[in-house]
Amino acid sequence: MPRWRFRCWRRDSPEPRPLRSATWSTVSAVVSSSSRARGRLRVTEVRAGQYLGRGAVSAFTLLVAPRVREGELALVHGNPDAVHAFSFVGDVASALVAVSRDERTWGRAWNAPVIAATVREAAEALAELHGAPEPRLESLTERDMTLLSLNEPLWREFIETSHLSDRPVRVDDSDIRDTFGLKPSTLREALMV
Repeated sequence: MPRWRFRCWRRDSPEPRPLRSATWSTVSAVVSSSSRARGRLRVTEVRAGQYLGRGAVSAFTLLVAPRVREGELALVHGNPDAVHAFSFVGDVASALVAVSRDERTWGRAWNAPVIAATVREAAEALAELHGAPEPRLESLTERDMTLLSLNEPLWREFIETSHLSDRPVRVDDSDIRDTFGLKPSTLREALMV
């Protein structure tokens, strides 16, 4: 029986890897500490997983969804069978509104409600919703991604965050659920719009 290793985004974890995440972590820490020191700026943060929904931009919506709807081979960034955290844009909007209206939220990060699913599960649900054939998924190799990144900055972003696509990722969204009663939409609901 394989022993799964996975990342878990804790409620207040700055998760300072990779470089882009380190930059956001640093910005968040500086703003937070300076706001507390001066008492002038109140800050909070809402974090989300891979976005799903109308207008969402994520590895899934850019790389997988269009191909699945057309019944074509979809090249996947990472392991299509690893559990990931997806966030429906409507759920993220609800989290932002709830957090912005409550004094208890200042000075910390909140994980928006997340849908735990594999890319394969999301692709299968999307295909079913659109009457498309069973999805065919294939992982991009590191070489593929490196070659694609030579001319397209988006691929450099995917390489930078590839550690989140190869292994299961669990997100603890219990604080936002418990504090505000928010819960994630279902995977099908997120993919229907």
